[in-house]
Amino acid sequence: MRTITECAAVIFIIIFCSETCSGDECGIQNFQDKIINGNATAIDEYPWTVLIRYKEPITSKESWGCGGSLVSKKTILTAAHCVDTTAISSLGEIQFARLGEYDYTKENDCVVLNGFEDCADRPIDIKVSSVVIHPERSSESKLHDIAILILQEVAPYTDFIRPICLPQQSIDYTSDSKGIFYVAGWGWTIGSFQSPSNVKRHTPVNHVNISECRKFYRNINDKWQICAGGANGQNACKGDSGGPLMFSSKDKWTLVGIVSFGPLPCGRAGFDGAPAVFTRISSYLLWIKSVLIDLIDQDKVAWEK
Repeated sequence: MRTITECAAVIFIIIFCSETCSGDECGIQNFQDKIINGNATAIDEYPWTVLIRYKEPITSKESWGCGGSLVSKKTILTAAHCVDTTAISSLGEIQFARLGEYDYTKENDCVVLNGFEDCADRPIDIKVSSVVIHPERSSESKLHDIAILILQEVAPYTDFIRPICLPQQSIDYTSDSKGIFYVAGWGWTIGSFQSPSNVKRHTPVNHVNISECRKFYRNINDKWQICAGGANGQNACKGDSGGPLMFSSKDKWTLVGIVSFGPLPCGRAGFDGAPAVFTRISSYLLWIKSVLIDLIDQDKVAWEK
């Protein structure tokens, strides 16, 4: 006979996988013309990317500060440093998460492809009901830089809003010598005067082994972190924090890491510098599951069947 805890775990795995592991839902994107090497993405590319909106309590100034990745209809993964007390004191309280965005300066996103105008659905803003930061998060060592955001409402799945797949714990995606990771977000762009991009951008980044990475960051922990990028203007930058490090196999995308920290200036064209550091998602699967089980038990999440 199963215990209540065992039954809850089994129920969680069934429900969780129905939302994050479904073969016909996660990691799929619909687009025709893929643009690479740090340029703007296609309008419906990386539909799991999320923008976090903040508001300062005194000035009421609102701003975009970090990114994240949708992994189920109500769950976003981001960096802990995007939602901790330091971030809140600097940027303000989290107002909402924006899903389905491409160019945040435009009300309607449209691009011209092969002479035809392709327009996206309007982005959706959903308030965050819960923020869970990893209990061992250390701002000094920068380990365990991961947090879970629970949305107040279910995100509708469309061509422009879809979840990315979580990795399998048994697979080491960094061991694939032919594999190339991608980073996407609205962060700092390459140039003499760096500034955030209003358009979603992406760049390919190569994995950097632990011995090479420790030449730049002595205390990197290979169990919890991944190093990638740093060459020829390809890297994650300041405004990309919390965004995804992704791997594609057989037209399905997997969330391998979360943008944690890196060098400044980063990704400078023609500059071979330090790589960026990412939180390794596969090492946190059990923690993610345990948090979501607790939230289910507290009836805070209306999971879809």
